[in-house]
Amino acid sequence: MITNKPLQFRNYKPTHPGLLPYYHQPTNVIGETEKLCQNIVNEARLHTKRITNGEGDLAELVPKKVNWDLKRDVEKKLRNLDEVYQSSINQIILKQQKKQKKKNKKKKHKK
Repeated sequence: MITNKPLQFRNYKPTHPGLLPYYHQPTNVIGETEKLCQNIVNEARLHTKRITNGEGDLAELVPKKVNWDLKRDVEKKLRNLDEVYQSSINQIILKQQKKQKKKNKKKKHKK
């Protein structure tokens, strides 16, 4: 298949003088990328200064999360959990008291 694309030498410089017009100088991609990144950083700094008027911190501009509904939902669950927790503690105390009474009765019978 024949294509109509012109010759282009990008990876190496041809030694034949007739092919030299088709040689392309390698571009400095790293330098161009660094310049572009620096421009973006400068624009961001300028924009930040414009927003804050040179004062304050960007964290102050971020809205706080709304958590009142979360507190409300968790509060119900915590109440239920607290009831279960209290009843469990009461059961443990009652079991310990029963064991203590049994031990005391056994000691009295042995004497």
